[in-house]
Amino acid sequence: MIKKSTIPGIVGMVLTLGAIICPDPQLQRWLFLIGAFGTSITAVIERHKMFIGLQMIVLTGSLAAFLPLPASARAFLPLAVSIPVLFILASRQMLSTSNARFGALALVILSVGYATQSDIGFFIGGGLVSLYSAIEFRNGYKPALIWLVLNLSFTCFVGVKLALALFD
Repeated sequence: MIKKSTIPGIVGMVLTLGAIICPDPQLQRWLFLIGAFGTSITAVIERHKMFIGLQMIVLTGSLAAFLPLPASARAFLPLAVSIPVLFILASRQMLSTSNARFGALALVILSVGYATQSDIGFFIGGGLVSLYSAIEFRNGYKPALIWLVLNLSFTCFVGVKLALALFD
């Protein structure tokens, strides 16, 4: 049974996956942004403070992709936002486990991929977030399944895209 609170996350997941296969860069940015809002809404509704904080970093990366700046400058924005977010999470003991610290690092890497629209950033960040989400799901946080399915699919799509680029 699907909980109503997970519907925005599922819609966000579908939009994010659509962004991967979208050939239009501008539409791709919009799909990533709207998808990130959907998964953020689920994090807020579920009151999962760790995911809320980390989704703020992902949203920053999604918004940075729209800025007419070099990729290195866009990559700096989610990194800059991650510092106060991670400080707040750490001060509230939400980064006290190695899995929580790993998840935070994974989402920072993924948000840099969003900001720079880098397939390598998408692949590495998505793979790491997949692993983090699988552990959270196994530990009993059922909505983590949304992030697990999203990021596994996302990582597979990007992996295929990277593999095809190698043979071009």
